[in-house]
Amino acid sequence: MSAPGPKLRILLLCWQAARHTGTVAEHVGSFEKYSRHDVVVFDSQVSSELDLDLELFDVIVFHYSLVISMPVYLPPAFFQNLGRARALKVLFIQDEYRWVDRIADAIRSLGIDVVFTVNVPTDSATTRSKCRMNALKLQRGEQATSRYAAATS
Repeated sequence: MSAPGPKLRILLLCWQAARHTGTVAEHVGSFEKYSRHDVVVFDSQVSSELDLDLELFDVIVFHYSLVISMPVYLPPAFFQNLGRARALKVLFIQDEYRWVDRIADAIRSLGIDVVFTVNVPTDSATTRSKCRMNALKLQRGEQATSRYAAATS
């Protein structure tokens, strides 16, 4: 087994109001509990009000409790700052069949590199093609979970 790489600084943006839901609380908490990396969890609304230096982070994770295309979750100025950040950007999406064009535009504008999806493999190529994002890496279900676990152990 090879030696682990350097510890990364990960910003996990979530919607704090949704953390009372068991699945959201568990998913957000799993990053803090199981990752060997330094994970900072922020409510996207609070983060937008702070002068948060996004360049301090190697990875920015957008949790599925956010709808990245809606300003109530990512206010416009913060959205623009996130789009300019050079970190690897990862989106965990839920209900990806909602607002497909708006979400696709937001993915492009934010510069998201990886999307964890529940789409079946046959839908993935269609999704990338329709969204004009052929370079986007889509991860699904068990594959995504096992690759994340391997990367963070």
